Amino acid sequence: MYKLEQIVIFCGGFGTRLKKISKGVPKPLISINNKAFIEILIHYFSRFNFKKVLLLCHYKGTKFYKKYHNQKINGLLIKCIIEKKPLGTLKSLIHAKKSLENFFLLSNGDTFFDTNISSLYMKFNYKKNLMLLGAAKISTNDKYRYQNLFVKNKLLKKVYYSKQKTQIINSGLAIVNKKVLNYVKKDDNSFDKHLIKSLVPKKKIQVEVLKKKFIDIGTPNDLNFFLKNINFFLKKPAIFLDRDGVINYDFGYVYKKNNFIWKKKVIDAIRYLNKNNYYVFIVSNQSGVGRGYYSAKDVEKLHLWMKNELKKNGAYIDEIFYAPFYKKSKLNFTKKDEILRKPNTGMIDKANKSWNIEMKNSYVIGDSTVDKNLARNAKLKYVNVNKKSNLLNIVKKICK
Repeated sequence: MYKLEQIVIFCGGFGTRLKKISKGVPKPLISINNKAFIEILIHYFSRFNFKKVLLLCHYKGTKFYKKYHNQKINGLLIKCIIEKKPLGTLKSLIHAKKSLENFFLLSNGDTFFDTNISSLYMKFNYKKNLMLLGAAKISTNDKYRYQNLFVKNKLLKKVYYSKQKTQIINSGLAIVNKKVLNYVKKDDNSFDKHLIKSLVPKKKIQVEVLKKKFIDIGTPNDLNFFLKNINFFLKKPAIFLDRDGVINYDFGYVYKKNNFIWKKKVIDAIRYLNKNNYYVFIVSNQSGVGRGYYSAKDVEKLHLWMKNELKKNGAYIDEIFYAPFYKKSKLNFTKKDEILRKPNTGMIDKANKSWNIEMKNSYVIGDSTVDKNLARNAKLKYVNVNKKSNLLNIVKKICK
């Protein structure tokens, strides 16, 4: 499989249509519930096991650089490249060519598309095509605003601008092979209007039409809609999964992939929850760290491997939480570390603070009294599993 570890985000626009509202603040930096839109976007992407983010900036680029360059959001390392003059989306990529990885996820800095990037990663025929476009089916009164796509057999056949209210549009989200830049012509400066259009005859652009929530905050009406309806886009119930005994067979202190065996239908169950609009978290006691049996790095290495395996199968965990605390440990644990350990609610509290969770419809799925007590303490519903349980059947009942 190909590697997809980098996100590239266009942040260079002037935001002309929003100037009266934004008061000169670049669109990606507009505050949404006390958080910049770009931070919401990067936080959203963090669940898909990316490692790096590259922000391509021009208008007030130093604001991005000072705030984000060499910083991390949810583990993703951010770099910023500032253009001295406006280059357009395509030349912006060429300007950053040395910093681009062989494959990268491309996104606009002013759009949000609630879709499963792991699924797109799995579906992309990277040996045959140069890019995969995520297409959104939308209803709009803003004619000629979006690039419409005519798709046949999942290949892009035509691009055009439509008068119709219902449109299948280029969402601005794409998985891109860096080699696509070899097809750029001298005077091309727009990724959409020039490069995509010129590649249509070559039959190298794969398209996935996705019936998911999409918003472009580029106009005052759309920005106000997002502000008023942020819960519609971001809030959803969660499933908190114990790890050993629920996700994998529990052989006692599992910390290496060689000793990790997925339980039957677990990956299918996680993918099903992703599809049915649930957050999925792992909450796991890992006292083996505190006891000195293995290190926190060992645990995180295993979790990274798990996330990669899920990604290969079109599934994802939103975030993995673990508690290394052990009361008699020689490590310098604090009260904060102890609160993380189940049945205390520290890990769930961290998830709820970081993600927009609808707690009243959320569940803990576990295999022990500790997990049952965690659910009770957090005031969540609880489902118990045993060695013979089929997690896919359990989550299907929850999603009904």
